[in-house]
Amino acid sequence: MDYQCNGTLSIKWKHLSPWGMKDIIVWKPGTYQNISKGYENRILVFRNGSIQLSTVQLYDAGCYAVTVADAEGCSKDGVIILNINEPVHEDLLFVAVFVAVLVTLSAVLMFLLWICNQSVNVCKIKRRERNANGSTEMEETSL
Repeated sequence: MDYQCNGTLSIKWKHLSPWGMKDIIVWKPGTYQNISKGYENRILVFRNGSIQLSTVQLYDAGCYAVTVADAEGCSKDGVIILNINEPVHEDLLFVAVFVAVLVTLSAVLMFLLWICNQSVNVCKIKRRERNANGSTEMEETSL
Protein backbone atom coordinates (compact mmCIF):
# COMPACT_ATOMS: atom_id res chain seq x y z
CA MET A 1 0.00 0.00 0.00
CA ASP A 2 1.39 3.42 -0.93
CA TYR A 3 0.92 6.26 1.50
CA GLN A 4 2.48 9.71 1.68
CA CYS A 5 2.76 11.09 5.18
CA ASN A 6 4.02 14.21 6.86
CA GLY A 7 6.20 13.75 9.91
CA THR A 8 6.43 10.66 12.06
CA LEU A 9 4.07 7.89 11.24
CA SER A 10 2.66 5.10 13.34
CA ILE A 11 1.45 1.73 12.20
CA LYS A 12 -1.21 -0.23 14.08
CA TRP A 13 -1.98 -3.87 13.39
CA LYS A 14 -5.25 -5.47 14.56
CA HIS A 15 -6.69 -8.94 14.19
CA LEU A 16 -10.40 -9.21 13.38
CA SER A 17 -11.81 -12.69 13.93
CA PRO A 18 -15.21 -14.20 14.76
CA TRP A 19 -14.24 -13.80 18.43
CA GLY A 20 -13.72 -10.03 18.19
CA MET A 21 -10.98 -7.49 17.48
CA LYS A 22 -7.58 -7.73 19.12
CA ASP A 23 -4.74 -5.24 18.93
CA ILE A 24 -1.48 -6.83 17.86
CA ILE A 25 1.11 -4.07 17.73
CA VAL A 26 1.57 -0.30 17.61
CA TRP A 27 4.79 0.55 15.84
CA LYS A 28 6.65 3.84 15.43
CA PRO A 29 10.05 4.16 13.77
CA GLY A 30 12.83 4.14 16.33
CA THR A 31 10.50 3.88 19.31
CA TYR A 32 8.94 1.24 21.52
CA GLN A 33 6.97 -1.56 19.91
CA ASN A 34 3.84 -2.38 21.89
CA ILE A 35 3.20 -6.07 21.18
CA SER A 36 0.08 -7.68 22.70
CA LYS A 37 0.21 -10.87 24.74
CA GLY A 38 -0.23 -13.96 22.64
CA TYR A 39 1.91 -12.40 19.91
CA GLU A 40 5.04 -11.55 21.92
CA ASN A 41 7.12 -14.57 20.94
CA ARG A 42 5.50 -15.11 17.55
CA ILE A 43 5.85 -11.76 15.83
CA LEU A 44 8.79 -10.31 13.95
CA VAL A 45 8.61 -6.58 13.18
CA PHE A 46 10.52 -5.15 10.24
CA ARG A 47 11.98 -1.64 9.84
CA ASN A 48 9.18 -0.58 7.51
CA GLY A 49 6.43 -1.56 10.00
CA SER A 50 5.44 -4.81 8.34
CA ILE A 51 5.13 -7.90 10.51
CA GLN A 52 5.71 -11.63 10.21
CA LEU A 53 3.62 -14.02 12.30
CA SER A 54 5.21 -17.40 13.08
CA THR A 55 3.84 -20.65 14.53
CA VAL A 56 0.46 -19.88 13.03
CA GLN A 57 -2.55 -21.69 14.54
CA LEU A 58 -6.16 -22.07 13.38
CA TYR A 59 -7.28 -19.27 15.70
CA ASP A 60 -4.94 -16.86 13.84
CA ALA A 61 -7.20 -17.02 10.79
CA GLY A 62 -9.22 -13.92 9.97
CA CYS A 63 -8.74 -10.34 8.82
CA TYR A 64 -5.71 -8.33 9.76
CA ALA A 65 -6.26 -4.59 9.60
CA VAL A 66 -3.33 -2.22 9.32
CA THR A 67 -3.66 1.52 9.89
CA VAL A 68 -0.89 3.90 8.89
CA ALA A 69 -1.27 7.35 10.45
CA ASP A 70 0.87 10.47 10.68
CA ALA A 71 1.14 13.13 13.38
CA GLU A 72 -1.38 15.37 11.57
CA GLY A 73 -4.12 12.75 11.86
CA CYS A 74 -4.14 11.60 8.24
CA SER A 75 -4.42 7.84 7.97
CA LYS A 76 -4.92 5.00 5.54
CA ASP A 77 -6.28 1.53 6.28
CA GLY A 78 -5.63 -1.82 4.65
CA VAL A 79 -6.88 -5.35 5.20
CA ILE A 80 -5.16 -8.69 4.78
CA ILE A 81 -7.15 -11.91 4.98
CA LEU A 82 -5.38 -14.92 6.42
CA ASN A 83 -6.88 -18.34 5.68
CA ILE A 84 -5.45 -21.35 7.47
CA ASN A 85 -6.12 -24.91 6.40
CA GLU A 86 -5.44 -27.85 8.66
CA PRO A 87 -2.80 -30.19 7.31
CA VAL A 88 -4.27 -33.29 5.74
CA HIS A 89 -1.34 -35.52 6.69
CA GLU A 90 -2.43 -35.61 10.35
CA ASP A 91 -5.78 -37.07 9.32
CA LEU A 92 -4.07 -39.57 7.03
CA LEU A 93 -1.68 -40.55 9.80
CA PHE A 94 -4.61 -41.19 12.14
CA VAL A 95 -6.34 -43.34 9.50
CA ALA A 96 -3.13 -45.28 8.81
CA VAL A 97 -2.55 -46.00 12.51
CA PHE A 98 -6.21 -46.96 12.98
CA VAL A 99 -6.07 -49.38 10.01
CA ALA A 100 -2.80 -50.87 11.30
CA VAL A 101 -4.35 -51.48 14.71
CA LEU A 102 -7.42 -53.09 13.14
CA VAL A 103 -5.29 -55.35 10.92
CA THR A 104 -3.17 -56.42 13.89
CA LEU A 105 -6.24 -57.08 16.01
CA SER A 106 -7.86 -59.14 13.25
CA ALA A 107 -4.64 -61.16 12.79
CA VAL A 108 -4.54 -61.93 16.53
CA LEU A 109 -8.21 -62.95 16.51
CA MET A 110 -7.68 -65.19 13.46
CA PHE A 111 -4.73 -66.84 15.22
CA LEU A 112 -6.83 -67.46 18.34
CA LEU A 113 -9.62 -68.94 16.20
CA TRP A 114 -7.09 -71.23 14.49
CA ILE A 115 -5.78 -72.37 17.91
CA CYS A 116 -9.37 -73.09 19.05
CA ASN A 117 -10.08 -75.02 15.85
CA GLN A 118 -6.91 -77.11 16.29
CA SER A 119 -7.76 -77.92 19.90
CA VAL A 120 -11.29 -78.97 18.89
CA ASN A 121 -9.82 -81.24 16.19
CA VAL A 122 -7.40 -82.77 18.72
CA CYS A 123 -10.30 -83.39 21.13
CA LYS A 124 -12.32 -85.09 18.35
CA ILE A 125 -9.41 -87.33 17.45
CA LYS A 126 -8.87 -88.34 21.09
CA ARG A 127 -12.60 -89.03 21.51
CA ARG A 128 -12.62 -91.24 18.39
CA GLU A 129 -9.57 -93.10 19.67
CA ARG A 130 -11.27 -93.58 23.04
CA ASN A 131 -14.47 -94.75 21.37
CA ALA A 132 -12.51 -97.07 19.08
CA ASN A 133 -10.55 -98.50 22.03
CA GLY A 134 -13.76 -98.81 24.08
CA SER A 135 -15.59 -100.72 21.32
CA THR A 136 -12.69 -103.18 20.86
CA GLU A 137 -12.63 -103.82 24.60
CA MET A 138 -16.40 -104.46 24.51
CA GLU A 139 -15.98 -106.94 21.64
CA GLU A 140 -13.23 -108.79 23.51
CA THR A 141 -15.32 -109.02 26.73
CA SER A 142 -18.35 -110.27 24.83
CA LEU A 143 -16.43 -113.13 23.23
